[in-house]
Amino acid sequence: MENRRRRRLQLAVCALSDIARRDHPGYRASFAFDRTIEYPFFGIDHMERAFIALTIYLRYGGKPSDKRVSHIGSLLSKRAIRRAETLGFGLRLAYRISGGNPGLLEQSRLEIKDDQLSLILLDGGEAPMYERVARSFERLCQARKIKMGPITEAKEPATGKTVPASVLAIASAGQKSDNNQTLLAGRFVSIRLI
Repeated sequence: MENRRRRRLQLAVCALSDIARRDHPGYRASFAFDRTIEYPFFGIDHMERAFIALTIYLRYGGKPSDKRVSHIGSLLSKRAIRRAETLGFGLRLAYRISGGNPGLLEQSRLEIKDDQLSLILLDGGEAPMYERVARSFERLCQARKIKMGPITEAKEPATGKTVPASVLAIASAGQKSDNNQTLLAGRFVSIRLI
C-alpha cells in the first residue's frame, strides 16, 4: 500500500474503531467485522474493505487465526495483515487504557529501549483492569515482533524514544524516519516501533 492510501485506511479504521461499543462483549468482534465488511463504503476496493474489517475485528478482541476471518488472507498480503494486527491491537490497547477518553490516554506513553517496548502510565494514570491492559499490550508486542517491556508508573515523562499517547502512530515496514523508527499518523494511541 502506498503511504497516502495507507494513511487514509488508518484514519478510516480510527473513525470506525468504536463501531461496536454498545454491542454485547461476546459478539462485538463478529458484529464489528460484519458491519465493516458489508457496509457500502464508497471509494475503496475489496482489499481495503478487507483491511478495515480485519483491523476492526482485531480491535474488538478477535484473533487473526479465527475461522471467521481466514478468507481475508486471500485478499491481503502478509504485510497488510501484519499492519492490520498492529493497528487493531494498538487500538485495543488504547481503549483499554483510556476507555476512549483522549485525556486519559495522554497520561500514558510507549517507550522503546534495548529493543523492548514499555508502557508508561504518567501522573497517576493508573490503567483500569491491569490484567486486560497487560494482555492487550502483550498481543501488540507479539504482532510487531518486539520484546514486551514493563508496564510502569512514572512521575515525569521519560526521555529518549518516548511518544505521547494522544496520536495514533502505528509502525509499518518500509516507512522509516531519521532515527530508524517507523511512524504513521492516526488518532488514539502512539506507538513507535523498530
